[in-house]
Amino acid sequence: MFKLKIDTKNDSFTDDPRMEVTRILNDAIVKLAQGNDSGILLDSNGNKVGDFTLTKR
Repeated sequence: MFKLKIDTKNDSFTDDPRMEVTRILNDAIVKLAQGNDSGILLDSNGNKVGDFTLTKR
């Protein structure tokens, strides 16, 4: 199962929310490709806005 959560209720998402979400998703992709099964997701200001977890069934 793969779970990903992003909270879009802060200033980083005001100007261009699609671009910020895209940037965060790309960060998650890189972390997964590096072998991480979980990780913290940061906005462009360095604030934690979410996380992801990959578990094996």
